[in-house]
Amino acid sequence: MINLLQSKKKIVINSDIDGILSGLMLQEFLGCEVVGFSNSADKLWISEDQYEYRKEFVFIDMFVAPENLACIDQHIVSFNEEHNKRLALNPQKINPNIIRGRYFSPQNSYFSKYPFGTVHFIIAELERNNIDLSRLSLFKEGHELHPIDFFLRADDALLTSVKNYPQNAKDWWNWLLKYSAQGNTTKQFIDYTYSRLNVEQNKRTVTQKLKGEPFYCEKSDGGFVEIADSENSLIPNFKLYVDYLAEITNLSPLHIPEKFKIVEGIAERTNFNNEHSQTFVNESKILDKKIFSYAFVKSFGQENSLSYTHSLK
Repeated sequence: MINLLQSKKKIVINSDIDGILSGLMLQEFLGCEVVGFSNSADKLWISEDQYEYRKEFVFIDMFVAPENLACIDQHIVSFNEEHNKRLALNPQKINPNIIRGRYFSPQNSYFSKYPFGTVHFIIAELERNNIDLSRLSLFKEGHELHPIDFFLRADDALLTSVKNYPQNAKDWWNWLLKYSAQGNTTKQFIDYTYSRLNVEQNKRTVTQKLKGEPFYCEKSDGGFVEIADSENSLIPNFKLYVDYLAEITNLSPLHIPEKFKIVEGIAERTNFNNEHSQTFVNESKILDKKIFSYAFVKSFGQENSLSYTHSLK
């Protein structure tokens, strides 16, 4: 990851809490430049003066299918073991599920997938490379919510660890701790996670903060479907939200473009089966549609197991 971002500094981040925290970390500690946002579905907002450099972008928290485009994410993107080995050979694709060999088929591999946010993986990567994260603030005395509560809201990491999938989460926390070279921040995540008594209430409190005044996040995970107004400028409450996350974590405010070029595609879901696998693996196509971005969001055999975006323009 570090080598990739040393050569490609321009990043496109998701418009949710995981994407924003990832962007703050990468800007602060690797000098990356946020040039756009994605809503993880059908829309990209790209800085007007950076669009011509789009082949140099690194997409954060979103897997992009074209082999020459770079991404750092945490989704299940490999159909099977063979496909995973192919993706692992591409230095443009960084993903803990690719590293550990987790894929859509067979089902038992899918059920042992990485269960946290991209930001937790990024932090482990930074610590693995001996990057000093001491500036990052995870605790604020006298506050009902600490910054760490927002980090652990990313991809529902706290609830996943304690309630939903405790065995798999424990395995992945152990892996992250080892991967991070026993990193202090990763260890703080683990210690805090397993000291919480009422994780459901914690989630509700964080969600109320995110969806309430003045941020008005559109999703409970701190996500926005739309971040720009009719003139393609950033909406004020999204900017307040991004600045708030920077302030409480003691990180520099994101340098956000003032005007965007909007790139729209079509987001769909479909039932993925073995009949689709050859053209999917070899050509990044599904139902004769060229895929830009995708993730397996349900296990093999379930309805609408593949989420994908195509026909960007």
